[in-house]
Formats: sequence, structure tokens, C-alpha cells
Amino acid sequence: VIQYGAGGSECRLRLPGMQSDRHPDQAIYLDPQPPGTNVWARWVPHLVVEVVSAGGESRDYVEKRDEYLRAGVAEYWILDPSRREMRVHRRVGDVWEELTISASATFHTHLLPGLEVRPSDLLETPDD
Repeated sequence: VIQYGAGGSECRLRLPGMQSDRHPDQAIYLDPQPPGTNVWARWVPHLVVEVVSAGGESRDYVEKRDEYLRAGVAEYWILDPSRREMRVHRRVGDVWEELTISASATFHTHLLPGLEVRPSDLLETPDD
């Protein structure tokens, strides 16, 4: 089902009107890479994951949330280690439906049938 999985500098999201590109912490593409040049302006990931870092809360919860919606991303996950939760944004038309998943819960996405996500596994630190 996954055509390409990338993180950081392995992919970029080109957004109209922005001076720079977005480089999500993780991006999952379910469609094959389109042919031709300028791929990043035309190839939009279905799922984007960001991990909140100290001082970056506004970027992840506000700026990127709006940008990913505008770009056409189907789901945007925010992993927040300080809150010990995962915030899931699912596209419903031209708005996000938002779910908060506690660290101890289990989440299933319709984008990847059979995938079971436990935020506690994703939020673990080396000290845990």
C-alpha cells in the first residue's frame, strides 16, 4: 500500500505562497511518484507526522496544521511527548476532524488498513 515513506530531508512539501518548503518528520505516500520534473510541487503525502519539540508548539499545532490542510494532506498526526498524546487530524472535505489519542490508547487509520498505532510506543524515550 505504501509507495514511499520519507522523513526530514527525504521529502518536501511545496506550498503556494511560501518562501520555503516543509520537510515533515515523516511522510507516507500512497500514490506512486508522478513522472516528470517538479515532483515535490505535485506529489502530496497522504499522511504526515510531526513530533512536537519544545518551542515548536505553535508551528505544529497552528501553522503546519493549516498548511497541510491547504496542501491536500489526508491525515496529519502530531506526536506530543510533553503531553503524552497523539493528535490526529483527518480531512473531512476542506476542514480537519480532530481526535486526541492518549498514550495508552490504540489508533487505527483507514489509510493503512491493519495498522495499529500505540502512541506510547511512538512517544517512548531512551530512558523509558
